[in-house]
Amino acid sequence: MIDLNDSKEDIAMKKYMKRQIEAITDSVHNIDKLSSELKALQTTDTAELLQETKEAADQHAAAQQNVINFLTSKVESLEDAEKNNINEVEKLRVENQKLAAELSKLKTQRSDSENEENTKATGNTK
Repeated sequence: MIDLNDSKEDIAMKKYMKRQIEAITDSVHNIDKLSSELKALQTTDTAELLQETKEAADQHAAAQQNVINFLTSKVESLEDAEKNNINEVEKLRVENQKLAAELSKLKTQRSDSENEENTKATGNTK
């Protein structure tokens, strides 16, 4: 405060100090304002980065699920093919047994025929 007993220098110094205090106060207000704006920007940037990260994670998870689904489908197809192959092998085994039995029967018939011919041939020469 300016006092009536103050000299011109004191009054000038007090006015100067008052302007300095006002300038400092304005600077502090500006710093507070800029700090608030920076926090708002950081919050916005952080929110955007979090959203982008979430979207990327979701895309990655979807891609992984697609791979899992594809591989599961392939495994199921291979399992089905294996079952079909097992069934086919069993059918061929049964067919092979039938053919082996028929071959054995034909061999027996041929052997019997040869024995019969040998017997006739031997009987005719006596």
